[in-house]
Amino acid sequence: MNNLFLLSALVAIIVSAMIAGKATAAAEPRCGAYKKASQPCMAYVQGSAETIPQACCDRLKGFLDDAKTEKRKKIAACKCVAGSASNPAYKEGRVQKVADACGFKLPPADYDCDSL
Repeated sequence: MNNLFLLSALVAIIVSAMIAGKATAAAEPRCGAYKKASQPCMAYVQGSAETIPQACCDRLKGFLDDAKTEKRKKIAACKCVAGSASNPAYKEGRVQKVADACGFKLPPADYDCDSL
């Protein structure tokens, strides 16, 4: 896989985390940073805002730029959000819209984070 695909997959996985907030023990250090980065996106994905704020994409990009610096960070960030795209707490389709607006591709919910 090329680096652009890996970055896109990681970004998409992180965006999908807005939907579930799942984490594994190994990923917990990155989950706090993810939750902080995704905060500007929450009103939109939960349905209380009608537009995606630019800060949503900007902060997720910053988070992902940091996560891509080391393989362990990529894997941990991925594990924070893997399988979260179908969380019923978020308005249907909103996470995909964030991914599209921010230029990210959402991976399948069963994505193998250890393969990054």
